[in-house]
Amino acid sequence: TIVILNLQNNSIGDTGAQYFANTLLHNKTLATLNLSFNRISDEGAQYLADALQQNKTLVSLDLQSNKIGKTGAIFLANALQKNTTLTTLNLQNNRIDSTGAQYLANALEHNRTLTTLDLIENNIGIAGAIYLTNVLQQNTTIAIRDIECIANGHDKESDITNALEHAATLTSLNLKDSYIGDEGVQCLAEALKMNTALTTLNLDSNGITSAGAGYIANALMHNTTLQTLDLRNNLIGFGGAIYLLNALQQNTTLTSLDVRAYDTKPRNQRNRFDGLWHGSVR
Repeated sequence: TIVILNLQNNSIGDTGAQYFANTLLHNKTLATLNLSFNRISDEGAQYLADALQQNKTLVSLDLQSNKIGKTGAIFLANALQKNTTLTTLNLQNNRIDSTGAQYLANALEHNRTLTTLDLIENNIGIAGAIYLTNVLQQNTTIAIRDIECIANGHDKESDITNALEHAATLTSLNLKDSYIGDEGVQCLAEALKMNTALTTLNLDSNGITSAGAGYIANALMHNTTLQTLDLRNNLIGFGGAIYLLNALQQNTTLTSLDVRAYDTKPRNQRNRFDGLWHGSVR
């Protein structure tokens, strides 16, 4: 009796995925199926998703490094709302965007069986990260491996705003080491102007320069709920630090701002800022 089946890197494509999906409809013993590196697209994902809605034995499905995009993610998300046995789903290195991440997050609000979801190396963007982070606050059984939101041109202010509105109760967002850069932080900053729930934001190590710090500073002049902001290990420079300092003259709710290792040169400028900062920080 086969319990584990590893078909990694066999280029079975959608036709092969359809065959194994049909097998899953009737198989009563297979618990682990590895279909990574097999050129499976949204079509193949649909076959597998249909099978997952009826299969009662599979606990681990590996679809890493295929060609599954938004549509395929939606099919799988719908399956997760009905499946009660799958505990691990690996979707690393596919083509899933923020919309696909949103559907997966919605599914996880209802699914209490899945414990591990891997979405590394997709295009979920900041909006997708927000959707998934929000569900982590509601679903305590799921572990989402390394939520990444590297800026790639997919992020839009409207998408991030929509995500924050959807995550109306989200109070903490950790985007550390996501390298969203100035482009990503500009979209995020615009959304923060209207957000009334987020109290903690971690942007540690994101390649943010003085321009990005300016976007954040502008948002802080409008936002009235954020209390903790982590900007460590960025490239905001002396100019960016001054933007933030000026914003604090108007903002009355932020109580913790960390800009350690903000890469400002020369040293006399840094000493100047440190003196201003310690004289103003609450």
